[in-house]
Amino acid sequence: MAACMTWSIHPRIFWAECSDLAKRIFLSAALVVIVGAVTLAAAPDASAKPRGLSKYESRAYVIHTNLTREEALEYGVHMDLIYKKYSQRFSVLRGQQRRKQHLYLLRTRDDYINAMASFDIPAQASGGMFFWGGDIPGGSAISTWVEGLTRDQIFNTLQHEGFHQFAHHKLGDQLPLWINEGLAEYFGSAIVVDDKVRLGIVDTDRIDKINQAFASNQALGFEELLDIDLRQWHANMLSRSAKGSLQYDQAWATVHFLIHGDNGRYQNAFGNYLVMISKGRAHRMAWRDAFGDDNRRFAQRWRKFLGEVESDHYSVALRRLQFLGAGLNFLHGKGQDTPADVQALREALQSHGFSLSWRTEAGPRAIDSADETLYAYTDRRDAEHEFELIPAKQGSNLPATIAAPKLQPPATLIWIKDEEGNIRSQIEYGRQRRK
Repeated sequence: MAACMTWSIHPRIFWAECSDLAKRIFLSAALVVIVGAVTLAAAPDASAKPRGLSKYESRAYVIHTNLTREEALEYGVHMDLIYKKYSQRFSVLRGQQRRKQHLYLLRTRDDYINAMASFDIPAQASGGMFFWGGDIPGGSAISTWVEGLTRDQIFNTLQHEGFHQFAHHKLGDQLPLWINEGLAEYFGSAIVVDDKVRLGIVDTDRIDKINQAFASNQALGFEELLDIDLRQWHANMLSRSAKGSLQYDQAWATVHFLIHGDNGRYQNAFGNYLVMISKGRAHRMAWRDAFGDDNRRFAQRWRKFLGEVESDHYSVALRRLQFLGAGLNFLHGKGQDTPADVQALREALQSHGFSLSWRTEAGPRAIDSADETLYAYTDRRDAEHEFELIPAKQGSNLPATIAAPKLQPPATLIWIKDEEGNIRSQIEYGRQRRK
């Protein structure tokens, strides 16, 4: 790749201008990351960059990785399901019909940084990215790493960046920025339960943050969000003001409203708007033709929706399940015995000050064991239950299993050790599995 002159570097957006190639690389800030056979290359692909990675293929992706075949297969199966959902939702849009997408999935953060350096991309400040250029296999790729992260965090990154990759090949640069980021956040928050993708997941923390921003006059105005361009988006990120993360939150919330608000009232109009954009119609003209020109009233309905929308109890339970699983693995690594129950787990984690922190596209996030809500979950009838601990089989040298048997379907976090000795978690759905 030719040497580049950089004029702006930021954890989320890196712009570079090269003598023979102008390229744009979007970096996500997540601290981190369809159903078909995955094939194993006989040996690392010596002709590809970076060197020494094995190559696997799923239905939708070519995966360049130093993970084991089994682990790469799990991510390939997951991302095939997500890619299928991208394709179903945007089947009517014009755009290039691409072959398989390329995905670089590395074991450690250092592996990730070194892999991106082989493409002359400084990745130290990022946690995952979508990037493109002339010498990148397939023309574009997404990348992240897995060590030290929950699967929820990894999937969020892969799904977010995967949408940017899909949209780039389907629409090029035609999508307005807030739509591109809002849809990426929308797909990034999706969960896969029993091989089925659940979209429209609501994070009440984000909703509360937006409502508080409006109450304190810190939120972006509706017209401001509609017209925001890349330079302003970048300026908001660099400003260290609330707008940096709020623009992601508000973009997601607006997309969620267009798809689910008022019992799906705007779905057809949103689809028509995207079709017009895909055909090259100017954003504001397409918006007016799809939604009318009374944006004030539209914004009022959107604000009302934000005050009424409820969190998805199932995704909240899964997030807590994975946090507690990470806590069990932490205690296991310290040689501590499995806690007798979830309250003993709470005491052990809090005594160590255990927490997880990472960066998302909308800014830094953290979960701390001091949060007392983490040790219980709510079922679909709003009844609260404690998670259940199941000691690992004697001699397995694995952390305890943790389960939420009252969910529908029930969810259990189990542990797998591969042939290299790496331990990773996996969520099983259905009848509780006992060791």
